[in-house]
Amino acid sequence: MLRAFWFPLLALIVSPVVAQEVKDLDAFLAEVRAHGHLNVPPDHGRFLQLMTELSGAKRVLEVGTSNGYSGLWIARGLRRTGGKLVTIEIDKGRAEAARANFKKAGFDDLITVHNDDAFKVLPKLEGQVDMIFLDAGNFKAFFDAASGKLRPGGVLLSHNALLLRGDTQKMLDAVKDDPQWITSVVQIGSDGFAVAHRRQPERKAFPRKD
Repeated sequence: MLRAFWFPLLALIVSPVVAQEVKDLDAFLAEVRAHGHLNVPPDHGRFLQLMTELSGAKRVLEVGTSNGYSGLWIARGLRRTGGKLVTIEIDKGRAEAARANFKKAGFDDLITVHNDDAFKVLPKLEGQVDMIFLDAGNFKAFFDAASGKLRPGGVLLSHNALLLRGDTQKMLDAVKDDPQWITSVVQIGSDGFAVAHRRQPERKAFPRKD
């Protein structure tokens, strides 16, 4: 059974309080979302930025770019961590819109857009990533295809955890007995994220020498 956990601290952190220095970017984000397709809500975007910064991510992978709205939130966090985003979008029109939005926002130097089928792109990507964001449905299949790219200690997020709870549950059930993973669901408003942390190898305790 899918369980949603609500943390008051997260509610405070992702509250819609906008700092003075980012008002222009927030106005642009609102414009991008108004012309987007199935974009995350603004408070979910803030959660993506939070997780990017909290994890100290240097390399992030996104599956399901849409017109770049969620990628802009991730890139805002990456500007602080010094990282880069690789994002995959199968639809040509949405991929072109995302590239234009990334450039207009001044984040195009941080983001690489692949306009192709993610199942074709993922095997070709080299190296590991620190964070993965899945926002294209079919979570179990994308988890299977992408999770091998996640470094130990990294975090994987999938969107619409409550709206698409059946799809989400399939993904979570696949790793519920795997000691490499610890998972939960974070609800923000009426929907939220499935969060999967790929654990570091357990450290062996050494006997004390008195």
